[in-house]
Amino acid sequence: MRTIDLNIFKAHINELILQGGNNDLPEMSLSGLQLALTGAPPNSEIFLFTDASAKDSHLKSTVTALIERTKTVVNFMLTGVFGRRRRRRSDSGVQMAHMSRTDAQVYRDLAQASGGHAIEVTKSELLEATRIITESSASSLVTILQAARTPRRPANFTFSVDESVTNLIIYITGRSLSFSLVNPEGVNGSLLVTVTGSDSAAVTGVSLVETSGAAEVSGTVRLLEDGDYLVQVDRVPSTEFVVRVKGRLGGSRETRASAVDFQRQSATNLKASSLTVTADSDGILEPGTPFPVPFTVAIKGTGGNVTIRATNDRGFDFTSPTSILLTDGGSANGIVTLMAHLNTPSGCDVTLTIEAEAPGSTDTNYAVLRFSIVNAVTDFTQPVCQLAALDPQCSESNCSLSTWRLSASVSDGPQGTGVERVGLKQGNGALNTSMAVSSTQNQNITLVSYSASCCSPDVELQVVDGVGNA
Repeated sequence: MRTIDLNIFKAHINELILQGGNNDLPEMSLSGLQLALTGAPPNSEIFLFTDASAKDSHLKSTVTALIERTKTVVNFMLTGVFGRRRRRRSDSGVQMAHMSRTDAQVYRDLAQASGGHAIEVTKSELLEATRIITESSASSLVTILQAARTPRRPANFTFSVDESVTNLIIYITGRSLSFSLVNPEGVNGSLLVTVTGSDSAAVTGVSLVETSGAAEVSGTVRLLEDGDYLVQVDRVPSTEFVVRVKGRLGGSRETRASAVDFQRQSATNLKASSLTVTADSDGILEPGTPFPVPFTVAIKGTGGNVTIRATNDRGFDFTSPTSILLTDGGSANGIVTLMAHLNTPSGCDVTLTIEAEAPGSTDTNYAVLRFSIVNAVTDFTQPVCQLAALDPQCSESNCSLSTWRLSASVSDGPQGTGVERVGLKQGNGALNTSMAVSSTQNQNITLVSYSASCCSPDVELQVVDGVGNA
């Protein structure tokens, strides 16, 4: 269900019914999040409420890839999280399990990767905690600083607040996050930074800041034109990082005193990878027909057996290699073959994610592709119109006192898609249609009758079949 009407949305939520589940507490939460990420537009904000661990935690890297691709913020409201796994008895005497801190870590990791929050509360506190949803859903929300540090170790954070920030909110959560995606070599890189929302903003510095560390790589900023800046860095952090932009807002070169500092930071984490995954995104799926998607995986550095995982958001059947062997610094090709269901409606789409995981699970990368699904067109023949009768009955002395009539039969042939509509392209008389079956051709035909004043002697019918032939 999609709507921009708040009341319709609330009514739809209130109609949901809880059923099933029994005592099987782990739930398919990441499958639901995957559907939300592929169905929502880019740069959305998603909220996931759960008191259960993820039964489908193997989808974590797929969901992370979709978060990075769509630049979507995901917030988690978690209830029933304990420091160690416990069980308690419900009112009915049934033992109910709760999430351990290890179970909840997958949600915290995804929140950190997306720039969102993982908020742990009791169910009695949940209503009060949802205030964060209202505060964080503002259309003009920007991230000034987000970082994670080792627990029980002091750390200082410095950031600037400019005059365009009207409602500053600081969230502090209690536990740190750790990451293991590493590029041991480090690479030089360049970024294109575009400033929007202000004609007077000027970028003075851009840096890559490690998400879970203190390292910061400063770049060299060069103004191109119209708010575009080219940033060169001598290396890219080996762990996950964010892009932090600082600058001056307002004033001019002649009146520096009136300008103020501003700071912005990317919400979604970025990371360098020794793997590269490229895929062919051209083509259209036809239901019931195998659709090959060629892809290439390349590695910089030591090769080995690279694990391949493919998923799609519609549950279509597919074939895919489970691994590809790469030589040192080499590349290899593979093919994922999708098969859309025969009853898939024409015009919808499917999102395919192809992941590559380096030997030893030390690095991952991905390609996310979206394909349209269109039923094949086999009818290229125009409908046929045959005149059955023409009755002039027109008086030459006064055309307004008499009428003329015609009747015709319209068909689209035995292999056609059928006549969809009959209309007037020219003429202002009365047009009527009815359906019949031809006894000689054993097909449906459309009977057409038309009458008009003799003052309107011309008529042109337009007949269109099911695929647009006219």
